[in-house]
Amino acid sequence: EKRFRDFLLYIAQSELKEVISFPENGKLLITFSDPVVILDPVCDTNNVASRITDSERIEIVKVANESWETANFASIADDLDIWKELFGNRFKVKEDK
Repeated sequence: EKRFRDFLLYIAQSELKEVISFPENGKLLITFSDPVVILDPVCDTNNVASRITDSERIEIVKVANESWETANFASIADDLDIWKELFGNRFKVKEDK
């Protein structure tokens, strides 16, 4: 649960403007002009997010921020109905009947 909220918060705070890379990539030797850069861990010249437009990036960030707010509130309130706002009515946990 916390890692999910941390993931959403990262997207909201970074606005996906940072290059996302992995230890396997080593030092970044090239630059990209794409709005979102997520390096392929196997091939550091491949941006797996190259098709995301800037308007899509903005929408993803907006939804991530709204989702983080909902998830954070659901966690604090310990309310499964609020979690279902994010994941839908089919979202089940062990306590769910």
